[in-house]
Formats: sequence, structure tokens, C-alpha cells
Amino acid sequence: KKESPERFDAVLIDDDPLTRMNWKMAASRSGRKFQSFSTVAEFLKEVPTIGLETPVYIDAELANDVNGAQESLGIHELGFQDIYLATGHEAAKFAAYKHLRGVVGKEPPWS
Repeated sequence: KKESPERFDAVLIDDDPLTRMNWKMAASRSGRKFQSFSTVAEFLKEVPTIGLETPVYIDAELANDVNGAQESLGIHELGFQDIYLATGHEAAKFAAYKHLRGVVGKEPPWS
């Protein structure tokens, strides 16, 4: 049967397993629906199951020199509105990316 898209409290795309685990633990502690992916490609495969209202957090620097800010443009084009860069860099560096809701640190939104 066709899965209807589900609204998650957050989706994280980050190549660091520690960061993903950290978010996952914070999510389960606060009873949040959460899913994480290590690559944009993995995320894109699951897009049909993810509601467009879901906030998407993406690491600015993914493995294999993938630029998260650049990738987030494509995610935005799919219809996701709530996109954040999760990075240690300062926000000013990404000022050109007008579609971003914000630039946040690596802490889970429910810490």
C-alpha cells in the first residue's frame, strides 16, 4: 500500500553518526518523531514518506565534499519550506541562501 507522507518533528541529514545518535536520543527522550539520514541521496529516496511540513536540518558539510547549503536548494524545490543548516559555521556565511529558515548549531532542537 502507498504510504501517505508523515509529518516528523524533524529530519536530520548529517554524515556524522555521533550527531545522528545524539539527535535520536534527544528525540526519543522528548517523545518526538524523528528520522535521520547520512546522505542527501538517502533522504531523497524517502521523500515520498515525509510530509512537506517536516523541518529539515542539513549539515553544511557532508561527506565527499557535498555542500549541504547547495543541496538544500534542491530540497526546497521539492516543496520543503522549513529548512535549517545545522553547522558550526556562522550564519553570515550562508546569507545568500534566502530559502533557509535559519542556521543553527549541531544541538538537537529539543535539547
